[in-house]
Amino acid sequence: MLPMFIVGCKASVTVSPTVTTVIEIPTSTSTATLESIITSTITQSLPEINTLTPTDTIVPSSTATQITCPPFEIDREIPEPNSPENYIGRHYSSKAMPEGMVFHMWASILGSGDYSVEEVTSKKTLHMLWMLKLVCRNDQGKAFHEILDVAVLPPLAENEMLATQYCSIGDQSDPEIVAIGKYECGASQLTEIEYAWRVNRQTERIEIIPVDNVKCGIELGDCIP
Repeated sequence: MLPMFIVGCKASVTVSPTVTTVIEIPTSTSTATLESIITSTITQSLPEINTLTPTDTIVPSSTATQITCPPFEIDREIPEPNSPENYIGRHYSSKAMPEGMVFHMWASILGSGDYSVEEVTSKKTLHMLWMLKLVCRNDQGKAFHEILDVAVLPPLAENEMLATQYCSIGDQSDPEIVAIGKYECGASQLTEIEYAWRVNRQTERIEIIPVDNVKCGIELGDCIP
């Protein structure tokens, strides 16, 4: 049973999911008087409730916005002249490379959902590392990547490979480092680093860096000596 009198205080009354009002409750207020105050408060708030529109609905600021793909097509030709800078801004698919272009590998930059790298050879002579950024996904979920920057890679000998993950400088792991080095069957990392780059997400550029203290772990799978 409710008490007959309530000590003076302030009360918060939720009129609707979007309207809350605060009322003063005088000292020595009876239950009947309190009910009358609350009823009057709700009645006075009804005009405010009735004027609410769908735009008044509170939407969490963290709600993700769906990105719609722009009306571009996958590039299906090798640019002319066939130079690294002419690939920047283009959109290729590893499953539909132009004639004369060979896809070698793709890898995401660990810790990033948007940036990745791709190793490609064009016309058998231009060996490249592309820095890619995810632009959007279409209605079928297909990802579209744009080439942000290009680094020219040297030809690889049989005992050399490009490492795109598990690299570090000293003992500090760094997901932006890629490197070319020599490997041996059974080794867990490149035995000799010859070239190294930083795929810089802040500048969106591929930068040459010193090979000093660069280490890269590798996974060779079935390695035949």
